[in-house]
Amino acid sequence: MSTSIAIKLTNRGEKYKEATNNIPVNGRQQSVAAAFGGFFPDAKVVVNVIEVTEPGKAAGVNIMAGPLEGPYKVVKTDGTPLKVKDDGKELDISNWILVAGK
Repeated sequence: MSTSIAIKLTNRGEKYKEATNNIPVNGRQQSVAAAFGGFFPDAKVVVNVIEVTEPGKAAGVNIMAGPLEGPYKVVKTDGTPLKVKDDGKELDISNWILVAGK
């Protein structure tokens, strides 16, 4: 099992943008803005989906994403994209946190 997991955030809308960054597998909360803000204009992370880019390395890792106050969503480790909104539309998730742990 890896000490970090590559996570990709994608905006599949008119202003297509994607960014990939490694998230440590340590059980600690990391803000999306801190991890991905530099990849997006004005550090506003507006995306449709969150996904694991290397499913084989993510086996046995639990990955959660959501607003600090909850509720959190599970980011599947098999590479299946997580829609940040149920309707698939984009959302500013700059204030969300990511947690990856064993």
